[in-house]
Amino acid sequence: MQKLIAAAMLFLFLLPRSSYAAETPVNTDMHVRLGVNYFKLSKYEQAARELQKALKLDPQIEDVHGILGVALFHLKRYDEALEVLETAVRLNPDITENYYNLGLVYLEKGMPKDAIRVLQQALGLSPRSAEVHSLLGYLYNQSGINDKAIQHYGQAIELGSNSADNYYNLGIAYYNSGNLDEALSAYQKAIALKSDMPEFFSALGITYQAKAMLTKAEEAHLQSIALDSNSVEDHFQLGVIYDLQGNLEKAIAEYQKTIRLEPRHANAHTRLGIVYYKQRSYDPAASAFQKSLAIKPDLVEARINYGITLKEMGQPEAALAQFQAAIKTGANRPELHYNLALLHQSQGLYEPAIIEYQKTLELNPDYAEAYYNLGVIYDVRKLSDQAVMHYQKAIAVKPEFIDAYHNLGIIYKDLGEHDKAIAVFDQAVKVKPDFVEGYFTLGLLYDLTDRYDQALTNYKTVIKIQPDHVEARNNLGVIYDRRQQYDLAISEYKAALKSDPQYAKAYYNLGVSYEAKTLHDEALTAYQNAVRLKPDYYDAYNRLGGLYEKQRQYDLAVETYIKSLQIKPKNWNICNNLGVVYFKQKQYDKALDQFQTAIRLKPDFADAYNNLAIVYTQKEMPKEAIEADEQYQKLQK
Repeated sequence: MQKLIAAAMLFLFLLPRSSYAAETPVNTDMHVRLGVNYFKLSKYEQAARELQKALKLDPQIEDVHGILGVALFHLKRYDEALEVLETAVRLNPDITENYYNLGLVYLEKGMPKDAIRVLQQALGLSPRSAEVHSLLGYLYNQSGINDKAIQHYGQAIELGSNSADNYYNLGIAYYNSGNLDEALSAYQKAIALKSDMPEFFSALGITYQAKAMLTKAEEAHLQSIALDSNSVEDHFQLGVIYDLQGNLEKAIAEYQKTIRLEPRHANAHTRLGIVYYKQRSYDPAASAFQKSLAIKPDLVEARINYGITLKEMGQPEAALAQFQAAIKTGANRPELHYNLALLHQSQGLYEPAIIEYQKTLELNPDYAEAYYNLGVIYDVRKLSDQAVMHYQKAIAVKPEFIDAYHNLGIIYKDLGEHDKAIAVFDQAVKVKPDFVEGYFTLGLLYDLTDRYDQALTNYKTVIKIQPDHVEARNNLGVIYDRRQQYDLAISEYKAALKSDPQYAKAYYNLGVSYEAKTLHDEALTAYQNAVRLKPDYYDAYNRLGGLYEKQRQYDLAVETYIKSLQIKPKNWNICNNLGVVYFKQKQYDKALDQFQTAIRLKPDFADAYNNLAIVYTQKEMPKEAIEADEQYQKLQK
């Protein structure tokens, strides 16, 4: 249900006293000073190195242990942080911050009891520390100790740490303890402080549902969805609410949205089936229950409602009854068990299906279809070894069983065992010389293993059998592209597009070939068609932006790169490219912002530092330019 939000990581530490300069050797003082300054700059690796040097010279500098422990925490070197902070506590057991930070380390190491222990010690020193109370509340919430979680979050808030997260987590503790009114109050306070958190509204909605306040629950879930349209649980809960209100069409719409977002949401399939049943739409209801049971065969609600629906339809139950009645008569024929197994399998009842297939094979060890369907079941359940064994048995019994070859080859392909997959599909196309999917998959496999001549041969065979096979045409074009045979590549892409004018990938690849031939206008048109057909085609936008830049159409380049960033906001290359265009437009501040963003996303991005230095130079900022150039030189080594 609701998810806890981690307590704020407030690292409180004491800086070394100025008296160190007089009491310790100069080198020790220098390392301490360097470590502290690096720490202030968030350069934790350098800070840790210098502070460790200082402690090697003088292990008794107690305050330095605390800073070093926090630096190591930032570096996720938790074991080292633990050792250092325990030393800090031993050297000076009167510093609250060291216990607090030690608690954070224990939390990260999955040791909540130890975290609680040291935080209780921190409270012994500083009973009014809101941060310590907040972290204790979080730990007790995680541990399911609701009363103590409520107590500590309440004290944290009372002491002034009235953050949105504290109220939200307090709400969870109240909800879990059954105190719904207090939970509502806490969530509402959280939202008042921070109104852009979908989790807060979702939790509020669930609590209103628990109080049967459906209109308010609906409003809360809708607000959560407004903040996060992909919130699976909010769409599902809206479906429940609309179902309870009797608004069945809206319930169906929300369950369908849930399933689109999470296809294996068994409860959504079940609820959808129930709503269809209420509308007397038995066929879609049966389909929904089958999908639910395929995902979760032991879901009792789905099974009960599926049985009710089948009774109303009057067909599957009758079939099942007939199969069972036949077995009770003492009939023990392989066809009977096989068809019973098929019925179970069609309903997603894999365990009884497996039992019935096994009974089939006990009676007739050469029943290839039983082996094959067992392979399908194990394949669906991701039990690859079992699936492989049964597909192989199906082929051994029935060497012309092309579907068994196909599924066996695909398993090997998905496992990365490409040579085995190739051997299977080679045999398959010998058995069935017009097996288009076999030749195409062979092309893919040879492509994946850089054996382009063989890939080319198989793609050509596909096209010979099926000239309008767009994917084979496209892949053939890609191989020609790799060989710089651009005219041949262009011919294949055009043939693919003739068969399927909506094939965005072919337009993109056509643009790449045109660009390689410096036919920029044709490339632009191809990329534009690609993004027209597929508005989220990131690679096409990227290429398109580069072409606009080459043609000095800077405004269009900017517009295109921005669209690319809307699709992948954290792509440092596009940020850098956009910065270059801004620079060419003499929009230096915008260029600076993009280069800095690129560096923030990828701190070792040498080109961005180089570009940054150029902008700083242009802006008459020599100090910053030098720093950027020095960083560029370091990264170039």
